[in-house]
Amino acid sequence: MTMQPYEYGRYYWFVKTCTSDIYLNAGDVKVTPAGVLLFVRDLNGKKQILLAFAAGEWKYFFAASGFNGGAVSVDHWNAVGK
Repeated sequence: MTMQPYEYGRYYWFVKTCTSDIYLNAGDVKVTPAGVLLFVRDLNGKKQILLAFAAGEWKYFFAASGFNGGAVSVDHWNAVGK
């Protein structure tokens, strides 16, 4: 039986790593004091780690729109001088 993406969590996330762009579903995200980025879901009352990135392997993350993959909390932004 194949699980649907939403079964991993109701939120859609974007992660920029040192080498790629990743989109995933997870119920929650945590950053540990050591800088590890953890994507988790609640399974039968227990947290299950779905995906983890070591400190230094990820640059940033945000809640992503299922419509266009953009940051859901951002209306717009202007890039400053490149």
